[in-house]
Amino acid sequence: MGILRRLATFMAVTLVAASPVWAQSSDQATRPASSTVIGDTGLWFVPLGETLPKGKAAGMGARVNFDHSEGFTDISDFRGTFAFGATDKLEIFGALAVVRRIDADRRPVAVAGQPMDYMISNEWKQGFGDIYVGAKYGIKSQATNNGVAVAIRGAVKLPTASFDDGLGTGKPDFLVDAIISKEVNRKFDVSGFGGFTFRTSPDDYELSSGFRYGAGFGWPSRSAFKLFGEAHGEYYFDNTVTFSGTPNPAIGGPPASTTAPACAGIPTTSIAVMSRARPARAATASASRSGSGITPGSAPGHRPRRRRHPRRRHRRLRPTGRRRSRRVANPARRWSERP
Repeated sequence: MGILRRLATFMAVTLVAASPVWAQSSDQATRPASSTVIGDTGLWFVPLGETLPKGKAAGMGARVNFDHSEGFTDISDFRGTFAFGATDKLEIFGALAVVRRIDADRRPVAVAGQPMDYMISNEWKQGFGDIYVGAKYGIKSQATNNGVAVAIRGAVKLPTASFDDGLGTGKPDFLVDAIISKEVNRKFDVSGFGGFTFRTSPDDYELSSGFRYGAGFGWPSRSAFKLFGEAHGEYYFDNTVTFSGTPNPAIGGPPASTTAPACAGIPTTSIAVMSRARPARAATASASRSGSGITPGSAPGHRPRRRRHPRRRHRRLRPTGRRRSRRVANPARRWSERP
């Protein structure tokens, strides 16, 4: 179970609105994509270097579940995310943890310390989670250079989760990432990122910032169902959580200092299947589907319906070939029957 406690596991049943990407100008075609857990275009935790086209929107609802060894803590977020293409290169996104559930199995819960981002103080607690808002700027798109997509991303964690209930830190955090991705043979999305998390410490605590990293793939990249796998983690600059306040005997602490577990610097893995609303076919089509609908008469496989003339709806016309064969059948007999 020790290994399982180090792995971030999750269960996601998602319904994602059509999320077209691949547009560095408004007249370019798009291709479908999914969303990350904080809302921007990507896989799950690993983002893509692509952005939404101008004026297009995407959203997702998901349950994100992961574990921490401190307190043997299981944390579940029921999140809703959104993204909007402010320009063809700038994507605005966000995520809201409508419900956060924390279940700590160790007794007392804080005798072995508290997770870096959750100041657990109860065996079971449920409440409102944190909000993330951010922006991603696409430096290069694969649609224009036929190579790789490159982007930078910044986000802020708004401390809306209760510190007193142990649902969060009660302080804002800041994230900055660099992203590179590529779609291979119109089948695989491959992506990697690296960046920093800057944490603000609550009263009586000293938390550490860290270097975040990850890589992943998604297949098939243009299907309504996607299998993806990721490896991601964080290397803490100081893996010691320091507490300078008065310990609470009811929760067994927290101790004056706690060394973060080996998950700092060791990647966690994610393997899952995502289902989403069927978005567009991609750039090779004469027109693409997007969040605003389908261009009439130009979607792939579209076949205009024939309409008969209203005066002929009651008539059943015989095939032309059969009528012609009757006219030429047995001309000798026809001549003999003539008066």
